[in-house]
Amino acid sequence: GDTAPCINIGNRVVAMGPAGRVGAKWLLHAAIRHDDADLGAWHNLCTVMCEEDNWAEGANCARRAIKISSELDDPGILATSYHQLAGCLLEERDWKGSKAACEAAIQLGCRGTTDSSSIHFILGISLESLGDVDRAEDEFRRAIADDYFNCPLPYTYLAVLLARRRENYADAQAYLKAAIRVDSTCSVPWFELGALLE
Repeated sequence: GDTAPCINIGNRVVAMGPAGRVGAKWLLHAAIRHDDADLGAWHNLCTVMCEEDNWAEGANCARRAIKISSELDDPGILATSYHQLAGCLLEERDWKGSKAACEAAIQLGCRGTTDSSSIHFILGISLESLGDVDRAEDEFRRAIADDYFNCPLPYTYLAVLLARRRENYADAQAYLKAAIRVDSTCSVPWFELGALLE
């Protein structure tokens, strides 16, 4: 039979918060037991694991999704699987692994998609953590240029890089103010702006 009903119900149950995630995991595992190659179930299970801060299991789900995706003739789906893996590895502080997953997603053509900003942002964090400040700055700028969702974090991370690594406080302040204009409810740019002005 079709596993779509389990996945669709699982997606709705996730919205119910922590208790819903338990139900969603059960439904997604049921879908996977029924069809181990169900890409939607693996992608959604990865998301649920990440919402629980279980990055190692999220990464395992993303790796399984990559294996399934690589057998399809759809580079966009494969790029999405690499994107999920990059996010999990970033949270595990596996900078090299995250960088490699981001570069694979970009190579597959995620540029210009709604995921593009996030991929460049994750890549920027990984590169800066590996000491490649010039490329990190470029990736943060790409994340800002491709920002589909108006997220303040790429602006904030670029500002912090400019202040700490380049001692360019004027541009750092401008990017922090831009981050606040994007989303004044996000506390991160406010905190960094306060630290910069001390």
